[in-house]
Amino acid sequence: MTQIAMEKNHFFLIGIFSLAILGCGKDIDRTFGSLGPSQANLAVEEDRFIQERTKKVDILFVVDTSGSVRNEREAMANGIESLLNELPPEEDFNIGVIPAHLGTLPGKLYQAGTEPFILKSSELSRAQIRENLRTKMVSPPNNFDPLSDGGEAGFYSISQGIKGDLLKENQEKGIFRSDAALTLVFISDENDVCSRYLPNITFLPDLSGREVSAYSNFCVDGNGPLYTHEIVLNALLTLKEGLPLTTVAAIYTGENPIPPVNVAVEENEIGHGFKELVELEGGFLFDLADPEPDPDPSAPEANRVAQGMKKIGSLASQDISQLRKVFSLSRGNVIADTIVARVDGVIKPHTYDSSKNQVTVEDTGGLNSEIVITYQYRLNRALVETFF
Repeated sequence: MTQIAMEKNHFFLIGIFSLAILGCGKDIDRTFGSLGPSQANLAVEEDRFIQERTKKVDILFVVDTSGSVRNEREAMANGIESLLNELPPEEDFNIGVIPAHLGTLPGKLYQAGTEPFILKSSELSRAQIRENLRTKMVSPPNNFDPLSDGGEAGFYSISQGIKGDLLKENQEKGIFRSDAALTLVFISDENDVCSRYLPNITFLPDLSGREVSAYSNFCVDGNGPLYTHEIVLNALLTLKEGLPLTTVAAIYTGENPIPPVNVAVEENEIGHGFKELVELEGGFLFDLADPEPDPDPSAPEANRVAQGMKKIGSLASQDISQLRKVFSLSRGNVIADTIVARVDGVIKPHTYDSSKNQVTVEDTGGLNSEIVITYQYRLNRALVETFF
């Protein structure tokens, strides 16, 4: 994963001055030429970025807190050593847990007792991180959160945690850092309660009736679904602004036989919603169902879970080698067909997403490469009038 250092140079273009003059020697006039009087409401921005390596990664578990998935949560916590062993010793990583709740805890970092909200490699030994994570995983909130059927609202919870005051609070505690990659791990033995928008899916009967009511009360409004896998993934990508994002779902994928349960009191089913999000992002699906079930179905195979955790650690580690390709522009009202992207002085193909005001450049050079994105944008009318 790489971090981008950004510098900005902007030039107001008033009257008949040319870009070559106002560019202070920058070779941009060949792209735009001169602006005439009719274009006095335009300016040019030059955003500069330097590819700089960062060794920061946030690892966040969004967990189903119902009792039926306790063994799986504990197994993954016990396998954290396999994850940590994949991370370079010098990497700066923070680990947190957010319950998949609708009630009082959606989007909030969880503290089971006196352990830190965020388990930081800069402050704790790996043994301390393992034990503290196990505490969080096996001791879920006392609040059962009946609204989410025991904690099966991962989409809603993560969506609350990455916006507004709650995002600021989480960042202050050490998760969703603006200069860190993000590895997001959903853990659930059922579908997300907001996944009922999916067509052609036969969901198991909702024994308690909580899932259906939760969907109606939290997941949709008069305009349709609020938390689809596409909407949630786009929100996460926007949050990271081009920094690496890895998604993982520890769920029943349907690849292996799902363990039988007492259908009168609980459900095990394919983790729809989570499954579609991870597939769309290109992440890692870890099947909770053992291809060779243990005679005791309540005890997940430790070695198999350890391998899954190792894979998660490997994905998080790979993030530090990725180059950033998505760049947020510093100005709004951008004129898309004036954008020029240069990498180390060479013009490169790009695409522009006006909804996010971001430019994607596929070939962004290497470590320490300079990316310069130059473009015209429209000035605020009041600002233009101050120059006349």
